[in-house]
Amino acid sequence: MTVCVTVFVGPPDRSIPNSWTLEGPVDLQAQADWYRSLFDAMASRDWVRGCVLWSWPPVLYSADAAASDRYYEFYNKPAESVICEAFAR
Repeated sequence: MTVCVTVFVGPPDRSIPNSWTLEGPVDLQAQADWYRSLFDAMASRDWVRGCVLWSWPPVLYSADAAASDRYYEFYNKPAESVICEAFAR
């Protein structure tokens, strides 16, 4: 069996296409939903063995700062809970 490890997955927390060049309003739920879909899809494919999540900041920020952060970090956002639940399975 061929095993697949996907490297660097993760969306920005915006409800627009995943592009470094596009700006848009913060949508924390869109990011959480994306991660939930990712882990559901991975769980249904025995040839996927893992992935590297993007991104965890070197300096951790407050919940207030997370609520207005429009980028890929999932720390202190709803997506972090989705990720924790997925790894607890």
